[in-house]
Amino acid sequence: MKKLIVLFSVMMVCLVLIGMGAAEEKEIKIGEKIEFHKLTDKPIHLGDGKGKMDDIAPIVRNPNPPTEYTWKFNLSQIPMSGELTVAVYSVAPYFAWGCSTLVILNKKTFSDLSQDQSAGSGATTIQKIPLKPEDFRMGSNKIVIEESLCSDGKSYNDSLVRQVELEIK
Repeated sequence: MKKLIVLFSVMMVCLVLIGMGAAEEKEIKIGEKIEFHKLTDKPIHLGDGKGKMDDIAPIVRNPNPPTEYTWKFNLSQIPMSGELTVAVYSVAPYFAWGCSTLVILNKKTFSDLSQDQSAGSGATTIQKIPLKPEDFRMGSNKIVIEESLCSDGKSYNDSLVRQVELEIK
């Protein structure tokens, strides 16, 4: 009986981990604009959940948030260009501690939102990131928004992902 309970517990943890931080993979064609996460969707809480959480509505708050979130998409051909739009609300940035909110496509960092002029506690940073053909791959591609470990080695900034949109040209 104990083995069955342990097995069931392990299976549940695996299902939660598989489902956390990853959306279904979408096929995108040249000329399409895909909203992976709309401004009208429930924001995605990233970070460590230890900062000032007053700015996060209880319905959005995650007691154990992930430090990154991933969206995947497929391309059957390489586009001439693209534009990635992201909007992230920063709850309690510890910029002095070197905390970064990174926008990554296919393992290449395109932006550190914490360095944007509009960044700051209680502010939404919106960036439109131009993309070149070499930024894409045939087949599977991956967009990641990641809260990086702060320079204190134990903290993460908390933020809310508000929008992730990709236009393929």
